[in-house]
Amino acid sequence: LDDNMGIIGEYDTSLEIIQVLNDSDIQNIYSYKGLMNNLKDSNYFYYMIKSNNKYSKLRKFSSFTDSKETVVAYFGDPQGYIQSQYDEFKNTYSQAVIATDKIDINYIAGDIVDTGDRWAEWQFFNQAMENILNENIFVTAIGNHDVKNGASIYTNSFNYPKNGIEGLEERNFYFDIPQGRIAVWDSEKPSTFEEQSTWLKEIMKDTELGFKIVFMHRSAYPMSYDEEYIRNLSKVFEEVGIDLVLSGHDHIYSRTTMIRDEKIEIGEGITYIVGGSSSGSKYYDTQYEDERYWKDVVYDDNNPVFTILTFREKSISGKGYYIQDGEHILMDEYIIKNKN
Repeated sequence: LDDNMGIIGEYDTSLEIIQVLNDSDIQNIYSYKGLMNNLKDSNYFYYMIKSNNKYSKLRKFSSFTDSKETVVAYFGDPQGYIQSQYDEFKNTYSQAVIATDKIDINYIAGDIVDTGDRWAEWQFFNQAMENILNENIFVTAIGNHDVKNGASIYTNSFNYPKNGIEGLEERNFYFDIPQGRIAVWDSEKPSTFEEQSTWLKEIMKDTELGFKIVFMHRSAYPMSYDEEYIRNLSKVFEEVGIDLVLSGHDHIYSRTTMIRDEKIEIGEGITYIVGGSSSGSKYYDTQYEDERYWKDVVYDDNNPVFTILTFREKSISGKGYYIQDGEHILMDEYIIKNKN
């Protein structure tokens, strides 16, 4: 249904049955996926899900109606294993809604759960976020905890464009916003990094959009982890001309701008932002600070954080917030200008 409540189509779904671990029991769950094509311009679309003769509640979601700016709410690892942690993530999301006039896309930088094959944790996430997930656009990057003991729940929980590497469906893909092209990199399959690099070069070469962005889980320039094989991806990103990399994994908020492994002024190279913890389920401490030659902006206090990014034709403006005593507080602000 469009915003005038006219019927615009009915869409069939595909079904896959997967086995999951629910505490100590193995059980089957059913995953349904559908694809809507050729949606016309509309402020809102309304939908219901039908199974046999039963219908869900009427839900709605909005399309991109403003080509001049796109707002992305960016969250680091929720990584919960009990319901209260996902309730805290919902609180973080609520503060993000308060902090901005609109959110077009929500991005979670991986580690949605603590143990990938534990269905109970996915249920905790769904229970806390049910209405929000049903009526908003979410994009995720697969994390190391999402693949723990198997990634089947993750890959069956999302339905992303099938334009990435064969065999990495739902884990590697790209999509466009009016201001740029966003590539989602699978950092949990190092054996595919060469193939993903070739793919990244091809998709970014073809775009005429202003900004080039990468979403991924592991971080090239974090403050706690130090994974050289991830940092080496910066060479590929520089060759491609990436402007911004948004990642997670580190549970410490940080931002730096690098080129050829040297720290430079923002806007002159690639800006790397690590999203921190969005639920407060786990915090890390900065390790070997003197060796982190890329250190620039760091927020290492034990509070949940989130980031609001506004993409415009010539700039990306970002604001990082932490949450304390039920309120969001600004702790980082920056502008990345188009280098072209």
